[in-house]
Amino acid sequence: MAQSSLDVLNNIPIIGHLKGVIQRRCGNEEAAEQAISEANRTTAVLLAGAAGFFLGDVPLAVLFGATAGAEWDLGAIVPSHGEKIQGVCKIVEDPSSLSAWIDATVDVTTDGLTGAYGGKMVQAAQDATVSLQESKSSQEIQSEAIETADESLSS
Repeated sequence: MAQSSLDVLNNIPIIGHLKGVIQRRCGNEEAAEQAISEANRTTAVLLAGAAGFFLGDVPLAVLFGATAGAEWDLGAIVPSHGEKIQGVCKIVEDPSSLSAWIDATVDVTTDGLTGAYGGKMVQAAQDATVSLQESKSSQEIQSEAIETADESLSS
């Protein structure tokens, strides 16, 4: 149980990358590769979702996130010479397996939600930019009010 709990950390960008670096420094190359690969996958899904949101709001962020995850899984097959089959690719390997269908459904749903979160990060950045621009406008208004008050006092 503790091992699978620690494996969840692999999917968190930055934390999974750091875990991979630590594993590599400790000589556990296989665990390092897995942690870094899973963190990279999540980063790709987040960035795809961010791009989708930027181009067309939340539904496109979900679509881009789910698609990026599926493409990542497909792309992982070639370098592993068919040994690393994950996500939606499990269905192709064994279409009659209920477990493969459930895993694929969970993966696509999770990737879609992760893509939506990437989109929400873009929205938060856009909102922060607008707030920053508005605060500059408020500061300019405040400066003008002070200048007007100074002119009134000096007259």
